[in-house]
Amino acid sequence: GTPPTPLTPPAVPATAVPLIVEAGTSRAAAVSCCATAVPDAHESRHSKELTMSPRTRALYKDFSHALRSKETQSKGIRFAKQLATRCIAELPQSVHWRVHLEMADLAKREKNFSDARSLYRMAAELQPTAPQAWLEYAKMEEERGHFGRCQRILTHGLQNCPHHEALMLKGIKHLERMGDLPTARSLLSQLQCVPINQSWRTMLEGALLEARAGQTHMARRVFKFLLTSAPWYGPVWYEACRFEQ
Repeated sequence: GTPPTPLTPPAVPATAVPLIVEAGTSRAAAVSCCATAVPDAHESRHSKELTMSPRTRALYKDFSHALRSKETQSKGIRFAKQLATRCIAELPQSVHWRVHLEMADLAKREKNFSDARSLYRMAAELQPTAPQAWLEYAKMEEERGHFGRCQRILTHGLQNCPHHEALMLKGIKHLERMGDLPTARSLLSQLQCVPINQSWRTMLEGALLEARAGQTHMARRVFKFLLTSAPWYGPVWYEACRFEQ
């Protein structure tokens, strides 16, 4: 007999250029890029790039603990910078981004936002496939009220970490906050080429976005797809029941 037609996510109207597509890129090119993506290969490369050897992990852990110690806090930022400089000299270059990220967080806590911005940028440039760097950088800019900067950072993050769940969720919530629902929907439409086990949380956020926007028909369609394709995830049932109450 004829094989059953595989389930696909409900088509979300792509009425705006997706967040991660550069200006001037045609929609056909964007769709082609999405269709030819190989998430598993990307995840494998990404995991390998961020892996640390036992010795490197121990050195970095010691630095992280020392940076948060009462001694470092009492001696101030100059001592912390000296600590970071010594640590960078001992660590392989592939881990330097983590040190810059730690120092960026410290600068942010000290309300030295200019230094924090430079350090976050350096961390992201040193290891662009590390979503944590983009997320923390975007979070700081959003907290400071620089929403345009936040969106640009998330855009670059998703270009380097395609379909990463936390970046996708952050991007969708940011766009909703800015009232740019068409672009949020365009971003969600790219999930059609992502396996359900890697995309269900983001799709669930899309269903909730439609519900908050009063688009009950589309929200119900997305919930129905998730309940059919990913029934083993409890949050899907919980949110679907809340939606229907």
